[in-house]
Amino acid sequence: QPVANGTSTFFPLEDNPVAVNVLAGGTFVYAVNEGSADDNIAAHHNIAAFQVGSDGGLSLIGSFPVGTAPNAIASDPTGKFLYVTDGASNQMYGFQVQSNGSLVMMPTPFKTDNLPDAVAVDPRGIYVYVANYNGNDVNAYTIDKSTGNATPVSGATTYAVGTGPICI
Repeated sequence: QPVANGTSTFFPLEDNPVAVNVLAGGTFVYAVNEGSADDNIAAHHNIAAFQVGSDGGLSLIGSFPVGTAPNAIASDPTGKFLYVTDGASNQMYGFQVQSNGSLVMMPTPFKTDNLPDAVAVDPRGIYVYVANYNGNDVNAYTIDKSTGNATPVSGATTYAVGTGPICI
C-alpha cells in the first residue's frame, strides 16, 4: 500500500539514488544519492535523512554531503552508526546518528581497496565489511562501540574473493 507524501505516493530524492538503509527500530530512513558522473557539486553527493511517522510517511530531516560517488550504506544494530562507501575515492565514511536522526561525520574516512561498492555490519555490531569491485576482495574492520570508528581487523585485513563482488 503506497504511503502518500501530501498528494504524491513517492518521496523525492536527488540525482541518482543508489542505496537505502532503515535504522533498527524503524524510526529513521537514509537514502544515498550518488549524483551524476559529470556533477562536481558536492551537495549533490549526499545522504537524505528522513524520520518515519506513525503512519509510515517520511519527513525530510536534512541532506548530508558525503564523498564524490557514494554508493552503498549500512548501519549498526544499535542505530548509533552509519557507514557509506565511496567508489571514486576508495573510502568508507562513518557517521554518528544523533537522537533527532541528523548525521555527524566521523573526522577521518576509512581506507578501502579499489572501488568499494557494498558495505554490511554484522548482526552483533562488532564488524563492518566492505566489498571492493575492482579489488576482487573484502575489507574487514572492527567497530569501536563508543565512537563508531572502524579499525582494520588484526592480521589480514583484506580477503580475496571472486571477480568483481557487488554485494556482501
